[in-house]
Amino acid sequence: MGKYTRREILKIIIMAYPSVLSGCKKGNDVFDDELVCIHIFNSEISFPEPLLKNYERIPKRKGHFFNIGIPELLVCTTSSSFLKMFQYFWPITHDEFQQINGVISIKGKVPEVRSKEDIDRLALQISSQENSAKANGMKSALLFTYNDYTKYWCAHSISLWKEMGIEEFVLFKDPTISPYLCDFPSLQKGFRRPP
Repeated sequence: MGKYTRREILKIIIMAYPSVLSGCKKGNDVFDDELVCIHIFNSEISFPEPLLKNYERIPKRKGHFFNIGIPELLVCTTSSSFLKMFQYFWPITHDEFQQINGVISIKGKVPEVRSKEDIDRLALQISSQENSAKANGMKSALLFTYNDYTKYWCAHSISLWKEMGIEEFVLFKDPTISPYLCDFPSLQKGFRRPP
């Protein structure tokens, strides 16, 4: 193998740089494509039947599923209710979604839901912090990303939400994929503009 001088290496790097840049594409942002809707539930409204479905057989997780860049299951406290922040369930822009960054404090999370044990571990993790959150007058919320795999664990996540006495259940999903939650009664105002 021949040796290169520093000048030759620098020349190779400079020639390769434009081709490296042209091969880089920005990832597909589901917010830009308007493929995110948000549905907020609390004790005043019942959950749609499709979210309460229990599955007898749950396959192993394989592949990539709809996500919005946050853990698929997340429990947090917040100084403002999600219902006030997101009055419409569709469309949500990336900038609107980013407003939660300064408002929430994460108490527990599951990056990818793979089993009921993940949900049980989260329950143990947040139960130890439950009293301090309520003492500070903060609101609590469970954030759930609904996709083709987490749907198997949605009913279990709703059970966790009820058992822990969390105030809001916030569900993010692709509005083009069934179940179409926009057809069910909602706390929110509906569509900001016609779909």
